[in-house]
Amino acid sequence: MTSTATSWIRRAPWLLALVVTAAGAVYALWLGPDFRYIDEEHYVTLARQLATHGEFSMHGDVPTAYRPPGYPFFLAALERLGLGVVGFRIANFVALGLTILATGAMLSRAASPLAAAVGSLLVAGYPLFFYAAGTLYPQILAMALLAGALLATSRALAQRGLSAGRALGIGAGFGCLVLTIPSFLFTLALTLAWLALRSGLPGRIPKALAIGLAAAAIVLPWTARNYLVLGAFVPVSTNSGVNLLYGNSPDTRPNSGVTADISAYEARADGLSETAQDAFYRSEALAFVRENRAHSLRLYALKWLNYFNFRNELATRSEASSAREWIMLLSYGPLLLLFVARLLGGWRRPLPRFDELLAVLYLGMPFFLAIFFTRIRFRLPFDLCLILLVAPYLARLLAAHPRVPLGRAGATGP
Repeated sequence: MTSTATSWIRRAPWLLALVVTAAGAVYALWLGPDFRYIDEEHYVTLARQLATHGEFSMHGDVPTAYRPPGYPFFLAALERLGLGVVGFRIANFVALGLTILATGAMLSRAASPLAAAVGSLLVAGYPLFFYAAGTLYPQILAMALLAGALLATSRALAQRGLSAGRALGIGAGFGCLVLTIPSFLFTLALTLAWLALRSGLPGRIPKALAIGLAAAAIVLPWTARNYLVLGAFVPVSTNSGVNLLYGNSPDTRPNSGVTADISAYEARADGLSETAQDAFYRSEALAFVRENRAHSLRLYALKWLNYFNFRNELATRSEASSAREWIMLLSYGPLLLLFVARLLGGWRRPLPRFDELLAVLYLGMPFFLAIFFTRIRFRLPFDLCLILLVAPYLARLLAAHPRVPLGRAGATGP
């Protein structure tokens, strides 16, 4: 391989990050300040209340914890800088660009420069990531935070040591993740269990404990705020009850998500406080599971399978289209097949430790999410794990191809 080709391969993550950020800025300008989803408007409203009045409230009169605080706080900081909705979207694309850089850094160290270039290209060219960055949802920010935590973990594994400072940094990153998307609490639990049992790092149990304590130090002040303001123990948000009901009700289907009809329950909950509604929805969902155990077990298994689906039933009908479903199938399907091939190849060639962690996170999350309901949007940050697992495999295939001169030097990876 020529020195010029080597140079371009090593620069690929930076070039791709710049291209995606620039293209994203143009796309954000084209989208303008209008909202396509009601959730976007809610996040922006919370952010503006925070920025102008310092209150986590929709209208400034009644405090809330219905939405997790991480993304509204992020947007509020941008609002204080004078940015509007278009600026918020551009910030999402900056987060996507940082994810590309983190992907390149992880793969360059764990596998090869060619794998780093392939992985960066897969992140940059994954249609769902670009589309999601154009929406005001927390998934891209969460993916960037996850990429940072994984990058620190991969470096610890490569150096065969996890310093106290790095452990605290990983924990702080996970704490921010939990405040952004509460289901990442399960991701944190999986990561801590893997570090303590499988990482092989010296002092791994105390370091895993340090990560957990650092994450708790980030989350607990918000939990205390909720107790003082709402008068109830709410670890992060008060939407877990309704989400549990959406996933466990008479109208729930494996792919229904928030399109399931729970209007009868909403009518009964009318007039209750936010925390009382949360408790009511949770109790009704659990009662449904107890009274329909065989059905609920089958539904749980189907929701687990739906985690790997390429289409969702959308509440916002205008955003649904067969073209998007085909794009999702043609972009996600090959990655999933390559992932399966990589796992099957593990019988002959065991996965490196970092890849093992990625596989645990990717395959472990649907077991938790299926308790509620599974959506492509919820899976989106973890598709990064899929790309990180597939990229070295693709790089080896490219390096072994007689007509592809790339990667002859240092492209084999682990």
